[in-house]
Amino acid sequence: MHEAVKDLCSKSGIGKNWAERVESGDWEVDENGVTGGIEKFKDADTPEHWKKYYIPWKRLD
Repeated sequence: MHEAVKDLCSKSGIGKNWAERVESGDWEVDENGVTGGIEKFKDADTPEHWKKYYIPWKRLD
């Protein structure tokens, strides 16, 4: 992974949020990544699950 992407994921909270999804059991992971692939991310567009995916905006500079 490119260093700039790693840095953004770290600073923005994306990596933490994704780790929480796995640790809480919201996502299952196999050798190919998140089970269900991109389809699993569609949960973010549902009234029941959007809050799990929400990451508060914060300035990175």
